[in-house]
Amino acid sequence: MGSFLNEKALISHKMGYFQDILDVFLLKDKTYKKLANDNKTFRRFFVSYLVSSYIVYGFFAMLIGLAMLVFMPIGFVPKPDMVLAGIAIGIGVILILPFVLFVIQYVLTLIPYIIGLMFGGTPRKYSDFFKILHFTLPVQIPLTAFFNEIANPVFGVWHFFILHKTYKVVHRMNSSQAMWAVIVYLILVLFVIAVMVLLFFSFLGPIMALANTAPTLPV
Repeated sequence: MGSFLNEKALISHKMGYFQDILDVFLLKDKTYKKLANDNKTFRRFFVSYLVSSYIVYGFFAMLIGLAMLVFMPIGFVPKPDMVLAGIAIGIGVILILPFVLFVIQYVLTLIPYIIGLMFGGTPRKYSDFFKILHFTLPVQIPLTAFFNEIANPVFGVWHFFILHKTYKVVHRMNSSQAMWAVIVYLILVLFVIAVMVLLFFSFLGPIMALANTAPTLPV
């Protein structure tokens, strides 16, 4: 009986977490305030992020391994040392990559956080802002991995609405302040994208020109 109750409580806890993710996506004030004031939210978010990342990365690692086996040249037998080294490197990358990406995201999120401060925000602490702004990541990771063409634009656009709500709740800004902070952040994002596109084509141009001027081999 006790085991059944514990299992039921665990299922209820997990469903509650997914309900919180849905509420964050739906911009519900009550859930934003609850998560901002709950000291356990960051740990729940981080653990869920790791689990989601490991599942997705592990799945694609298995696909890559199967593809290598299928397209391996006939008669080629890899050495056991090579196989073990490849497996060890793959596992190492899978284990470390989520932490590296998390740290990068944690640093980059300082940009919208500081913009919010510039527009009069008075947050309690940075971790409250970070955990709510990225609370949907555990669901976003698998959806964008398997349904990228649909999920990525949806999450990309809706991220700014979540940012606006996070400014209002965590930074305690009014709607006008939050809107202008979001606009400034959006302009900054578009500027960075434009610079990246220009850099890409500036490097691509000389490469294409070099390819066009390369001597052709006689037939």
